[in-house]
Amino acid sequence: MKNAKWVLIIGIVLGLLTVVLLYFHIDSIQQKQQSEAYFYIGKALPEGAIISQELWDNDVLKVVYFPAGDDFDSLDQVAVKASDESFTWIIGKRVVKDIKRGLLRYDYFTDEPVQRLAAGIQLKNRLMTIPVNQISAAGFFIEPGSRVDIVATYQFAENGNKGGMQEKKRVTKIIQQNVRVLAVGNITTRGAYLETGQYSTVTIEVTPEQAEILVFAMGEAEGGFTLLLRHPANQEIQPVPSVSWDSIK
Repeated sequence: MKNAKWVLIIGIVLGLLTVVLLYFHIDSIQQKQQSEAYFYIGKALPEGAIISQELWDNDVLKVVYFPAGDDFDSLDQVAVKASDESFTWIIGKRVVKDIKRGLLRYDYFTDEPVQRLAAGIQLKNRLMTIPVNQISAAGFFIEPGSRVDIVATYQFAENGNKGGMQEKKRVTKIIQQNVRVLAVGNITTRGAYLETGQYSTVTIEVTPEQAEILVFAMGEAEGGFTLLLRHPANQEIQPVPSVSWDSIK
């Protein structure tokens, strides 16, 4: 009987320990899902060294996580964000300066600001610049790292009107959602933005298909584009119907 009692106690303790470990494992996964991942180099490397697959296999090159939010948005312009595309980009590259243990930065590979900005986009995406003003750029509160929706007002011809005439209908519509802003004017970091705060262009990251839509809409839009500033944590894409006078009658 005593042995059975001890077996029961040990079973209960092991069960509780399993529950606790499972809780911390799930909590760790949730924290990673709510974080931004960046590449980290675990030892100093001299100028001319190559970021190799061997560094990754030996855990010298690895991934670290930072909380998502405004305080870390500027890291996107400095440190290499961890993704499959970025991994393909860095493996085999030669560094142009001595690097220290820490986050893997774009300036380790190039000192040219334009190339550094381009290196920060996803491999299949493109950079595109659109004109803005204080009103269309949410009072210049849009800054590097912001997420925006893009709205345009334009006219299109409706079929089937009386006498066979085509009548133009004026509508306002969100034509792109959750677009990442990489630069405002020639400013690519939040610190530099805070020093100036005014600009006439915004550079965004888009797919080639999005670029085609925006270029076409830019030529057709009345009054250009209006940018809607999103909450940093909101990256949801949702259907939003266009608005015309029929919508507000």
